[in-house]
Amino acid sequence: MLATMKNVIHVMQGQINFTREYQEIGSSEAIWVNPMELFLKQESFFSGAGISFLAIPSEIYVFADPLFEKVIYNRIDNSIRDGMHVSRICLSVWINGDYEEIIDG
Repeated sequence: MLATMKNVIHVMQGQINFTREYQEIGSSEAIWVNPMELFLKQESFFSGAGISFLAIPSEIYVFADPLFEKVIYNRIDNSIRDGMHVSRICLSVWINGDYEEIIDG
């Protein structure tokens, strides 16, 4: 029973945090960021998860909301929590015609 209550509180806290962050989207001006740098910066938050990070070097920058870093964090977190036997997370960025592609896996 106590474990269930703690789980419900954890889920509610996550929803409150998400709502707060979602509300901030667009409140700051977009900035130029290197997705690879943001990806590798997140590695320290997951150092105890036993996951290796692989980023294919790229000098491509994207013009994004400052919360783009949170998007990358959430992709990594979701991969670890929802993936089956995740041992490595990779990110690559390249230009495909008129568009930039960011691929994680």
